[in-house]
Amino acid sequence: MYIVRKGGNDTYVMGGIAQDGSKWTRVLTTRAAQMLWFHLARHLFPSDADDVTSILPTAGMRGIDLPSITQHAVIQALDHATIEVIGYTSAGTWTADLAHDEIQRFWESLDQAMNT
Repeated sequence: MYIVRKGGNDTYVMGGIAQDGSKWTRVLTTRAAQMLWFHLARHLFPSDADDVTSILPTAGMRGIDLPSITQHAVIQALDHATIEVIGYTSAGTWTADLAHDEIQRFWESLDQAMNT
């Protein structure tokens, strides 16, 4: 999976390759990207999470009239080696699974995108 900042710095594009080999993308608001960063940081660095996440600025909610834009994102541990990313849009939810070896790499990509 990957994530990059898009256009005027208020949205991010996240994507990857599905189990069937097809490519997929999702557009995230700044707030959704920050929430994803926050949850991944707490997952990856549980003992340092308070220090790491204290540097995260806040971002306002974006209007709900944009059904294709992810407005909120969280993660859920599926087992000790896999997490599920859950994104929420006004039209519904989407999910993507990250294997253990991809979690750190994706967080680093997200961290870099947020700081560019």
